[in-house]
Order: sequence, then structure tokens, then C-alpha cells
Amino acid sequence: ASIDEDSGSGTMSVLAITGAFVALLFVLYKFILFRDYKGSPPWVHFGVPLFGVLQKFQDDPVQLCKLAQEKYGKVFRLNLLIKDAVVITDPSVMHQLMKTPEDILSFSLISASIFQALADPPPLITFQHLASCSQVGIQKALLPKHLNGFAPMVANRAKIQLDAQVQKGTPFDWVKFAEVFATVSEFECMTGAEFAQQNPELLEKYSKIMNEIEMLMTTPAAVAFPTWSSLPTIKRLRQLNAEITKVYDVVINTPTQSPSYIHLWFGHLQDEMKKQNVLESSEKLHEFGSFHFMALSVAARTNAVYQFIWLTLRLLNQRQYWDRCVEEMKTVKTDSSPWTVEEFKQLKFLDQCYKECLRMHIQPFITRMTREEMEIDGYTIQKGQMVMMSGAVNTIDPEIYPNPMEFDPSRWTESFNPGPAYVPFGAGLHKCLGMAFANMVVKSLMVTLMMGYEIVPCATTKMPRVGPNSGVGTLAPRDPYLVTLTKK
Repeated sequence: ASIDEDSGSGTMSVLAITGAFVALLFVLYKFILFRDYKGSPPWVHFGVPLFGVLQKFQDDPVQLCKLAQEKYGKVFRLNLLIKDAVVITDPSVMHQLMKTPEDILSFSLISASIFQALADPPPLITFQHLASCSQVGIQKALLPKHLNGFAPMVANRAKIQLDAQVQKGTPFDWVKFAEVFATVSEFECMTGAEFAQQNPELLEKYSKIMNEIEMLMTTPAAVAFPTWSSLPTIKRLRQLNAEITKVYDVVINTPTQSPSYIHLWFGHLQDEMKKQNVLESSEKLHEFGSFHFMALSVAARTNAVYQFIWLTLRLLNQRQYWDRCVEEMKTVKTDSSPWTVEEFKQLKFLDQCYKECLRMHIQPFITRMTREEMEIDGYTIQKGQMVMMSGAVNTIDPEIYPNPMEFDPSRWTESFNPGPAYVPFGAGLHKCLGMAFANMVVKSLMVTLMMGYEIVPCATTKMPRVGPNSGVGTLAPRDPYLVTLTKK
């Protein structure tokens, strides 16, 4: 009898503990992880609760949003464990939100959270005054007359790297090579040709830092926990930001005769500060400058670099388009002088190919943070809520783009206008100010490569799959793409 009583008591204890654990999970699930409020959008669930969504968000965020839209509509919520996000896929609603004033819907994306974690120490300044001056500085630094000075610098650095690769004479992975190739070419026009030539060790260091930042930003931890600064990945990102700041210090303190984006931007920033009577300490101005340099570097690496890589891959995969671009370039450029922005505009078919590439390889999300409660498409969105606009879902909508999974530059006729269903550089108050810079870099690299070199995919090479979500920027190729390179 005593044994039976002990056994029964033990069973009751196990049941009590199990019940308490289940109750705790229910409370965690219902009131913390998936907390609802009046008028809130529906939560998205796939497979294993929470982790099914996290896996899809990491692996293929565009497909996740497409499936969620089909099941839940064009406004829904994703739980990213530490943060939750309201996702909007309706193009008209997105376009309107991009025009919403800063005091209602602020600029705050997952990458901005990572940028905050990058800073060591974190930025203490508010960007309200300096940001308006900086925008003027960016616009003046990227005027056509300056871009015409940057273009030959990109081309010259590209030729140096391409010639070195030709000398090796062996097949190589175009994706990995082009990541460094394009990053280094961008760096030259950010810093000035003399600086890049006189500081090869800094050029190599910068390239390695950007490679590691890109690698760390594609980890599940960096995507799912963008503001959890105790994570090892974020700690390492902080260290890398300190290294980027050291590079910036050398750049900004080194005079250059050739055009340099950073020097032009910083000069115009200071001029605009005087006009607007914005007074900041030299320490805060330095902090803002190093942050801008780091943000520009990451944005260029995660967008322009991969846009260039995808464009080359798409054209190599459909060689008739590559050949047509080359013929067009020969028609536009009949001498050996450097290419200009005006000549780039004459490359109509290349521009069609570039637009089609941007359509198929647009960054998955543009995100904001609500500063007050607001209504979006009939749903109530609370203050402090992250809002993610997924324009990528619209770029594969067959009602707008027939056969959306096919690379078809011919769809981009002069009369074709997808409107808010195509926003590769954003829109409204926070439209990408570096759009002209990105276009110049991509087209400079393309004309240099296509006019001067012959690149041939190896027999077994296949079109790479789209890579995992980095939480920011264009999704990179997941697989290698082996090619041979010779000089024309």
C-alpha cells in the first residue's frame, strides 16, 4: 500500500509539473510571443510554431511573404522572436506609407538596428539636424559632373583586377571574385584614386572587413536578433565597425586631387551646416561621418555589388542578351575616351536588362517604425511597431509581370509603367539617395567587362540559387558560378 501511495504521489507530481509547463508555454505563446490587440493584423504560422516562420524568413523571405499573402491577405504579422513586424504587400498602401512624415513613421529598418549594434560606442547623436544637411551633401556630391569623374576611376580599378585574374588563366568562381572586384572598385571612387593607389594595405583591409560583415549579417542570429547586442555575431560586428572607423579617419584626413565622394560629401555637409546654423561638436560630426561611411559601404556592398553580380549572371545565362548589349555599347562609344553618365543613358537595352534584374533581385523589405498609433489598410498598428514593406512580392505578380520568373528585358518598353509595384530604390521621404551612385558603378563595371573581356561559363556551371536572407539588401547568389576570363 505504501509503495502504491508513493507511486501515485510521484505521478501526480509529474502531472503537476507538466501542467505548469504547458500553462507557461501557453502564456508565453499567447500573451508574449503572439500577443493580439484590438484591430491587429493576423499572425502568420507555418509548420512548427514560431520556428517555421523564422526558417522561411531566413531561407526565402519573398516566398514566405507570397505564401502569407495568399493565406492571410496583404497585411499580416511575423514573429521574429525578439521583434515582431507588420508586413505590407499592397503596392498602393506601401507607396503611401513611404510618403508618411518622419514624426509618424520613422526610418528604422533591420539593418539600422544592426548599424546601431555596429557602432562602438553606439551613436549618441540624433540625426534630425545633421541628416537634413547630409542629404544636401549627398545630392551635391553625386551631381553628374562628379559622377563623370568617378566613372573612369571605377573602370580603371576594375581593369587592374580583371587583368590580374586573366593572368592566372584558370577557371574561377565569378560570384566570389566579383564580390571583391566590385567592392574595391566602389572604394576607389569613395576615397579617391590616389588614396587607393597609395594605400593598398587599407584597400585590402577594407575588402576583408566588408566580406566578414556580409558573412556575419547572413547568419540566423543577425537576422532574427538584430538588436541583441550580447550575441557574439553582433559583438564582432562592433569590432569591425571600429576598424571601418579607422579606415574613415585615414580617408578623411588624406588630401586627394582626384574626385572623392567622401571628401565632396563632407565638404558640402559642413557648408550646409553653416547655412542652417547647425552647430555640432567635432566629436559628434566625426561620429556622424564615420557612421555615414560605414552605412554607405554596407549599402553599396549589399545592394549595388549584388545587383551587378546578378546582372552579369542573368546576361551570361542568356547569351543573346549579353551579345546585344555589347553591340549597343559599340554603337554608343566609338572612341577610347572614358564613359560618361550621358553615354550610359544612351544604353537603352542595357538599362532594360538592369531594370529587369532589379525586378527579379530587389531587396526583400523596406522597413519603418511607427512613432504613434496609426491605421493601415483597416488594421490598427500600435506605436513602436516595426513595419516591413515587401515590394519583392509585387515584382513576381503575374498580373503585373507576365511570366514573372523569366528574365525578359523586352517587357521594359517606354510605355510600360508598373507604378508602385516597382520600387527598387524605395520612394518618398527615404528614397535611396545613392541611386545615381549605384547606377554609375553598375554600368561602369558592365561596360568595362563587356567591352574589354571575354567571360565564358564552364560547361557544368548552372544558374545559382538565390541565397539566404541577410536582413538587409539584395539576396546574394547561394552557389558558385565557374567561368574563364580572357582579354579581347
